[in-house]
Amino acid sequence: MRKLSRRTVLKALGAVTAAAALYQFSPKGSILKSLSSGQETQLPTPQTENRIRSVCQLCPASCGISVRVVDGRAVKIEGNSLHPNNQGALCPEGLAGLQVLYNPDRITGPLRREGGTWESISWDEAIGLVVSRLRELRDQGQAHTCVFMHDGQRGPMTDLIARFCQAYGTPNSVAVGNVRADGPPLAHYLMQGWNDHAGYDWENANYLLCFGGSFLEAWQPTVRQLRAYSHMRRGRPGARAKMVQIEPRLSVTAAKADEWIPITPGTEGVLALGIAYIVLYEELYDKEFIEDHTFGFEDWTDEAGEEHIGFRTMVLRDYEPEKVAGITGVPVATIWRLGREFAANKPAVAAGDVSEQTNGLFSQMAVQALNALGGSVAVPGGMIRQRDVPLTPWPEVVLDRIAAQGMAMPRVDYAGTEKYPLAESVYQAIPGSVGRGDPYEVGLLFLHRTNPLYSGPNVRGFYEAFDRIPFIVSFSPFMDESSERADLILPDCTYLEKWFYASLEPSLGYPVLGLVQPVVEPLYNTINSGEILLTIARELGGSVAASFPWADFEELLQFRLRGVFEGGRGLMVRGSFEEFWDELRARGLWYDPPY
Repeated sequence: MRKLSRRTVLKALGAVTAAAALYQFSPKGSILKSLSSGQETQLPTPQTENRIRSVCQLCPASCGISVRVVDGRAVKIEGNSLHPNNQGALCPEGLAGLQVLYNPDRITGPLRREGGTWESISWDEAIGLVVSRLRELRDQGQAHTCVFMHDGQRGPMTDLIARFCQAYGTPNSVAVGNVRADGPPLAHYLMQGWNDHAGYDWENANYLLCFGGSFLEAWQPTVRQLRAYSHMRRGRPGARAKMVQIEPRLSVTAAKADEWIPITPGTEGVLALGIAYIVLYEELYDKEFIEDHTFGFEDWTDEAGEEHIGFRTMVLRDYEPEKVAGITGVPVATIWRLGREFAANKPAVAAGDVSEQTNGLFSQMAVQALNALGGSVAVPGGMIRQRDVPLTPWPEVVLDRIAAQGMAMPRVDYAGTEKYPLAESVYQAIPGSVGRGDPYEVGLLFLHRTNPLYSGPNVRGFYEAFDRIPFIVSFSPFMDESSERADLILPDCTYLEKWFYASLEPSLGYPVLGLVQPVVEPLYNTINSGEILLTIARELGGSVAASFPWADFEELLQFRLRGVFEGGRGLMVRGSFEEFWDELRARGLWYDPPY
């Protein structure tokens, strides 16, 4: 038996004494003490309590939420059971949204850098500084040197920023987004004519070849993906979809898949064409779909008499399994088996994201070609195009002479030129352009929901670029790395304090719109960035103000959402727009489920 030392006994007694003291003065201890003494304890009673439905904005998934509000204070966030995306479930990040709202590090009002320190100023003064700088650039014929970097997420701010840039006279609305996520939309654009991510009918799929996609970790919307994974595995009695993960590392998705295929990095597209070889060689492809919905499958001769090699000939000539195995590191037998399994287990889907390589776009197109061979496009259990929410179209922008001249100038990131012909934005090119002053010096930089000094692919280059830009304005509600280098901060509200709307990321196929509405009054002297932009446009006057005829941001949202009401479809009230608006606020969403 181990002997206790005097030192150990004294330490234990000290711990017990401290615990007893803490308990005595704790709320629970006080309540029990008063009960034991016969005294009546009066607990505070909430005066008002309600639940407000809104949409989480902590990631692009835009899950529906229900916020419990007691006496004007948000106390709990839960999932909105009416939202078809998350159906009442919510990830840990969404549940912790109150930590954003009540974060003690929030910026509480507009700030101006003065002599190396931050100085609090009024909103009138802050907006006056921005308007003064914008007018100065326009008067000098330099409107195009204004650059507006933003997150590029779905919703009214991306459209509003692009509209502001056009009305002001700069082509430089630069969406940051996810650099490696640009490949799939471009592949769809080149092969099917629409530039966006695809949705998938996972619930009815029988087989999934996932090329490098983070199906369970980062595929948006994440909660929807987790539900789909569960349904594919156990949601259909007697049927279980097989999931094959193809990527170099053993990721979470690879570990949870039925099979993990390790592969040499950057060769995923070669394997996709190797699998296509099996499907073509054994004539297992969907001949009806190929005949009705594709071109370039067989060899052909154009009007000038020039002969062209078709997809079938190219694959059978260049991608035999032995050659593919040598390039990818995937065994020949495995390639044959994958090709036969993919063709035999319809509906089968090939998906993922392999666009982070220099050959990424072509690899993504090779993966997409498997869906065409399997006839897995726009069918139950296949890939589907997400239908858009029928919002009221934006009115035409009013352009004066200065705006027209500015919009004719090249973009600072050269997106859409011969250098980057398919890109809408190339924010990673900005450090080089600013550093060289090519095609021109940047006179003003706006930052909205982006922090390139932390997340940019060339952080050092962005630091050097920031040093060359004479005036930087940040809308961040927190003092992040980029805001620390700004000259002016116009702090945005959090998503729990403002109006917004969010369309669902491509997933379910049918249109879903969530209404973001304030659940509490703004805690600090902060303003919705959309409201700030409308105010700046009005202060600039002229054609810029004429392009923004809405009195405030809420009126702008109602203008856009009137198109949903007038469409007469989906979840709606068949009455006046006011009734539709009240119902939308009560439910927190609208959707049109039939695909």
